[in-house]
Amino acid sequence: MAILQNRRTSADRLASEIEYGRPNATGGMVEAVVDFRRGSWSVAEAELAVLVREHPDLPRMVQNPRLVTAGGKRIGTPDGYFPDAGVVVQVHSRKYHDGFTDTGGDKFASTMEKDLDYQTFGIVVVPVAPTTLRDTPGTFIGKLASVVLPRLGWQSDDVLIA
Repeated sequence: MAILQNRRTSADRLASEIEYGRPNATGGMVEAVVDFRRGSWSVAEAELAVLVREHPDLPRMVQNPRLVTAGGKRIGTPDGYFPDAGVVVQVHSRKYHDGFTDTGGDKFASTMEKDLDYQTFGIVVVPVAPTTLRDTPGTFIGKLASVVLPRLGWQSDDVLIA
């Protein structure tokens, strides 16, 4: 996924390499291309998407949409967004948010604080760690459903997918 996310190759080129029998192409690579084309930017996001798709009651989740206000101001790009419920899911990994900014700020703390940007627009944020998705997916998806389902029908004139 990293080579796709960092734009070191395209999904089409990688799929072509797999199709033409590269010796190092595995089933995992095929799945990664499919997941990337569906909107996943990481393995954890792909796991989240599968859990949501397989849940019988959860509505459609959009992966990595760019959310903006009606005036065009960027709100954020959550890992998952339920537009019919006003709920975002953020996969927070220390691996990708560890370290310090150029000004000395804690990147992980900054990532978590950005979740408040969604909440100022009435959007509920559900955080999850990759290890939770891997180790206790059933518990997590149950909790996610308990947040999303009661909010179905949520509407906002000021939150749009760009």
